[in-house]
Amino acid sequence: MKYLTFLFLILIANTSFSQKMIIKVNPSSTKLYLDCIPVGNPKKVNLKTPSMGIIGVKEGYITQGYSFRDLAKKNSETFTFELKRILPLPEGYISKSIEFKKITDATGKVEKPDRPGLYGYTIKGTKLNSPLFIHSVCQSFTEFGYKMINADNMFEDAEKSEKAELIIIADLKYFSKGTIGVGFQISLIVEWSIYSVSEKKVIQKINTAGYSDKKEKKFNNELSSALGDALLGLLNNADFQKIAQKN
Repeated sequence: MKYLTFLFLILIANTSFSQKMIIKVNPSSTKLYLDCIPVGNPKKVNLKTPSMGIIGVKEGYITQGYSFRDLAKKNSETFTFELKRILPLPEGYISKSIEFKKITDATGKVEKPDRPGLYGYTIKGTKLNSPLFIHSVCQSFTEFGYKMINADNMFEDAEKSEKAELIIIADLKYFSKGTIGVGFQISLIVEWSIYSVSEKKVIQKINTAGYSDKKEKKFNNELSSALGDALLGLLNNADFQKIAQKN
């Protein structure tokens, strides 16, 4: 019986230990945010809460992050990742025609309906597919050097489009909101689905992370900034650049 008890205690200890991981990000000056709370780099974390996440941020570099759910799949005591520099498109790059279609919220934490407030006022909820977000995303594509169009079609109707060669949908996979100091802080991870009109299927999915703390007093403005930060990861992604390049 004592032997079985001993084995049981070892099993519990190993299970508990396997939930902990030391996260390190290069460059060493990268700022780490556990959800939206600043922490040291490196940082030892407990992965028992799958919905939590950690984000690495440094000016001039592509923001990167992971949910605890994805980190737990690595089955390791340590994990190191490196941020890449933000670089412009190669000289002479010509992109295919791209349509950004919509944003969805897999977390269920962001897009909320309007609700009643004090003194008869209505508190406007967040609508991810509002002009604010769609225009912001499309504008970022254009400013970076990609060719954008504004066709109004879904994936299932993509074959009817005469102009779009690629259609993109963004899906929020991780989201955290902070309220330290002035305004909001937002951390998020986005899964970008790239649909090929000619092949009539999603040909690539790319995950990127975003963070924003611009002291915005309006939540939607801060969210737009965080989405823009996550978009930089897609625009700088080598696989995406190859897919989007005009032959």
